[in-house]
Amino acid sequence: MKALLQRVTHARVEVDGQCIGQIQHGIMLLLGVDKGDDQAKADQLLHKVLHYRFFGDDDG
Repeated sequence: MKALLQRVTHARVEVDGQCIGQIQHGIMLLLGVDKGDDQAKADQLLHKVLHYRFFGDDDG
């Protein structure tokens, strides 16, 4: 399981040529999942993503 966080000025998701979601300035998460990935790996990656300091704060 892999995740890629990326700052974007705009992003959209299309299915069969129809837009099903879009954002303006924000953070996009691209997620890759394999057959062998389990709930433990998903939980570990979720924790990592949720605690990632994308923008600077008082701690640096």
